[in-house]
Amino acid sequence: MKDLAGKKIIVTGGAGSIGHATACVLAERGADILLVDINRAALEKKRAAVAAFGTQVEICHADVSRSEAVQAYVHVAVKAFGRIDGLFNNAGTEGKVASIETYDEA
Repeated sequence: MKDLAGKKIIVTGGAGSIGHATACVLAERGADILLVDINRAALEKKRAAVAAFGTQVEICHADVSRSEAVQAYVHVAVKAFGRIDGLFNNAGTEGKVASIETYDEA
């Protein structure tokens, strides 16, 4: 099933188990993927596995807890794909548990 053919999706935590599995499912369904992770070495390995599904796969080493890094990987995605159709925000940092609207950017 290629119901996501041509869609451009960012997957953070792309070198981890959940991010990698999700990226594989998305690529299998036809999406082009930007894998983002703090683990540069693991990104290269995961890139090859996701690319085996025949879609475009880019990688970006980034710490998603830093605003400038988030802006940078968004820029990488737009440069590589021309647009972004979806985000799988799988990576993050632990902090207080509260409603999203109560968080400040920091």
